[in-house]
This record gives sequence, structure tokens and C-alpha cells, in this order.
Amino acid sequence: MKKRTIRNLDSLEKEIYRRKLRLKEIESALGHNVDHMKDHFGEMALHSILGPGKSNPLSFTGNLMMTAMNNEKLQSSLAEFVERLAEKIGDGIHKVTDKILRK
Repeated sequence: MKKRTIRNLDSLEKEIYRRKLRLKEIESALGHNVDHMKDHFGEMALHSILGPGKSNPLSFTGNLMMTAMNNEKLQSSLAEFVERLAEKIGDGIHKVTDKILRK
């Protein structure tokens, strides 16, 4: 991020506004990424274990992973984990923003 020199109240207000817009963009991107992760977690986990293009549902490992990913209890636990992770990241972004705006 480019460092800007603040010389008067008007430039300070513009910088605060610019950073708030940037924060909204980052929060939106983070929300999109979390939603994508929730929607495709099973596929991503399977690909990370078996490698891309090797998720043959007829293989033993593929069947085992698909059974595990279809388990409701596992899915709810993973969803809760992702929610908590997203909250922590959001809290961190807000803390950093608060520190930047207070200086």
C-alpha cells in the first residue's frame, strides 16, 4: 500500500474514506472466499489428498472421502470452524484498521 502524506484535514478525510472503501473491498472478497470454501470444501479436501483429476469415485480412498464428506456431523463441524475462522479474520481486519486510523 502506497504511503500518503497527510497535510491538512481535507486530505485526512479523503485518506480515511479511501481506506474504508478498501476495507469494504477486502471484507467482500473474504466473504466470497469463505462462501466458496464452504460450498466446495469436500471437493477441495478430496483433491488435496488424491491430487487433481484423481478423484475417481470408484476408488477406495475416493469412496472413503466421499462418505466422510457426506457425514452431517462432520459438515456442521467444518462449517462452524469456517465461521469462527472468518470471525477471527474479520476481527483482525477491524483491529488493524482501527490502529491505522488512530495514527
